[in-house]
Amino acid sequence: MELGLKTFNICLLLLIPLMASGVETNVETTIEKTVQNEWILTYRTDAQIDMLAFKSSPDKSRTFRWRPLDDNFVVTVLDNKEIIRKSDSTKFTKVSLYLTPTYIALPKDYAPFSPFSDGSMLIHSGRFFACPNTCTGYQNSWEITLISNNTDLIIVDGKSFKGKSSWVDKDEGQKVYVGSAVPIENEDIFALIDNELPSILFKALQRQIPEMMVYFSEKLGKLKFKPTLFASYSDDNSGSYGNQGGTLPNQVFMHWYGKKAIADLNEFQVSWFFAHEIAHVFQGEAKNISAIEQQWIHEGGAEYMAYELLNSLGSKYRNYAKEKFSTDTKNCLKNTSEQSFGALIQQKKYDALYECGLVFWKIIATDELALENKVSIFDIWTNFNHQVDDGNPANFNTFINTLKPFVTENTYNTIQGFLEYRTTENKHPNKE
Repeated sequence: MELGLKTFNICLLLLIPLMASGVETNVETTIEKTVQNEWILTYRTDAQIDMLAFKSSPDKSRTFRWRPLDDNFVVTVLDNKEIIRKSDSTKFTKVSLYLTPTYIALPKDYAPFSPFSDGSMLIHSGRFFACPNTCTGYQNSWEITLISNNTDLIIVDGKSFKGKSSWVDKDEGQKVYVGSAVPIENEDIFALIDNELPSILFKALQRQIPEMMVYFSEKLGKLKFKPTLFASYSDDNSGSYGNQGGTLPNQVFMHWYGKKAIADLNEFQVSWFFAHEIAHVFQGEAKNISAIEQQWIHEGGAEYMAYELLNSLGSKYRNYAKEKFSTDTKNCLKNTSEQSFGALIQQKKYDALYECGLVFWKIIATDELALENKVSIFDIWTNFNHQVDDGNPANFNTFINTLKPFVTENTYNTIQGFLEYRTTENKHPNKE
């Protein structure tokens, strides 16, 4: 009897935070592309709620890009977080909204919509993660249904569907494709490349992406999954232009917007970008470094892997890689001569993660001991990844301990002395 009472009390204690968090109330999310090419988002709950709160609020753009179908609802901000509630503060179980399906760059977050020139769309599912009343650390499961016309191809988790798909998402979500583009597929990769991209670039990507997959498979081991690559383009009537890209689990994506963004597009630059992002896919769990000033490890590592790959593609690419390395080295030395690497990162000068990271990995790759033992940066990264897979944290300490047997004491001390940081709570995820 006493044991049963203790067990009951323990269960009760475990349930209290869950009940308080509102996790017991389920939220179903439906995203629908109508025949009028409008996008409508609907949330349904199985119990009355006061508001819907979003897992992530990187800016306040939902307040003007999401328009409730019912004027009694408002999208507003509470405690610096976007929410949906009724203007009279009464409870509800359902709300629907019109969405603005155009490209918008979010600070340190993924674009909600990345249109293709043919009307196809790439959606970031994590943008739609919402919780009943408030979001807590207990909830990491999101029921989503996507509905379109029966001719549209829907790609979720690397699988194809027609017209409709339902799934449970988690973590930061994923990129979901809706449209009619013809994919490029082989045993190594599934790719959707916008046909409005310059033909020289389109053809280069068609040829190079499979080559990049083979290259990294040989260097870092064959993947246990088939990654998906998206390259999209949309015109921008506002006159703005640019590009953004990034990775999510098993996915690589790049979006260009505005005619100027593709008018003088450099195929070498694009090849470097995709080499960098595909390198991230092969870096495994070890790339999940949260401390911002330590992210030179995986960002610089991906940069140096891209450098090595382009060197393998022929003289034109080698020349570009050489010039880029020279430019990045000059920028790194100039910036760190004026202030410390840590100070640069505190000032959100994140280019240093890439530029100085490339330099640091070059130092490692050309270390006398590494060269003598014929140890490459790919060997070092593989060992680092093994350490993380064995339960060690993906951070600087694990990396520097992994590095030590492969380099001279001088290189080890240089890297450790220059980059050792002991306190950070800031996070800078790999995002668009």
